[in-house]
Formats: sequence, C-alpha cells, structure tokens
Amino acid sequence: MTRRWIPATRLGRVLTAGTAGLVLAAVPLWNVPLAGQWRGEPPLTQLLPQSPPGQGPWESTPTREDLYFSEPGLDEDAQKYRGFELHGKNILRHGFSQSVKRFDSPNWAWFAVRRSPAQDKPWSFPPVELAGSRKADDQSYTCLVYSDSVGGCERWFGQIRYGQYVVDIAVSGGEQAQALDLLQEAVLATDALMPE
Repeated sequence: MTRRWIPATRLGRVLTAGTAGLVLAAVPLWNVPLAGQWRGEPPLTQLLPQSPPGQGPWESTPTREDLYFSEPGLDEDAQKYRGFELHGKNILRHGFSQSVKRFDSPNWAWFAVRRSPAQDKPWSFPPVELAGSRKADDQSYTCLVYSDSVGGCERWFGQIRYGQYVVDIAVSGGEQAQALDLLQEAVLATDALMPE
C-alpha cells in the first residue's frame, strides 16, 4: 500500500509539516495581541440603559431587527439595540439609540471598529471632541454632516470598544452642546455597566 499524501522528498515533508504547524498556530496567535482585553460576559441586555441619561420624558421605540448586521466574528444573537425618542417627537429629530455587540474575541471587535465607511455617500462623519470613556480600549466620536446641509452636524455618534464588545451610541436633534453632553453622559453610564 502506497501513501500518496506523504511527500516523497525530505523538502516536501518539511514544507508540509511547516504548513500544518502554521495552520495549527494561527488560531492561538489570532487571540494573542489583545488577549488581556477580554471582559466578563453578562447578558447583553444588562449592558444597555433602561432609558437615556438627560432630560426627558423619553419613550422607548420598537426594537428594530433590521439594524442587526452580519459581521465577521459576530453572531446574530450577540447584538442588542434600544432606541428612545423624546415624548411626541420623531426619533430622527430628537432621539437616542444605543446598541451593543459581543464579538467572538477582542480581535474581531478591534477589526470591526477599524473598517472604514463607504466614501461615495452624500454625507461625512467629521470627528468631534469629547472627554469620552475612562475604561474603553478604543473610542471614536463623530457627527453626521450632509453635503447639502447648511447647519453643520445633525447627529452625533460614539463608537466605543471594551474588549470583545462594541457599543454604538447615537444622539439626534437639539443643539450641539446639548447633544454632546448627552453623548458624554451615555458614555459614562456605559462605563459603569461594562464588566472588567
């Protein structure tokens, strides 16, 4: 009986063994760079606010399953969303939303926050200054500006990574100073909910 899958030459056997070793080492090596950033894993609903910080009265908006995204390293059941609007207002005009995603590892979460949005859209996301999180591993704060807008920012966003978690916060409506205050309060409230 001849074993055809074993290379006949010594060089072939060395290359085959080396390739197999690299493949076997890839999984542990993928998790090494950010291994110290793993967080505890409570239910995702515990990581979302029951209501936004700041003045209300706030009303909950229906959970929108269409806001759940398919991303590498993210299961569909590993993301939750809550939205709120000021009583009697439209969420796009005066709203607050927050979502949390738990990725398979801090590396997948790190990768997710570094993907750049499409550049061929009629809007841009310039950065905004915010004190931000005291506990996050990564964070960025931007605002939405439509190309035909004369009033500047219309919505403000925070994307905060805590280990394998990515939290997205959006504030819409109101004056910029008020919106940034609400965003900052939401970030600090999220810090308090996030496990070490």
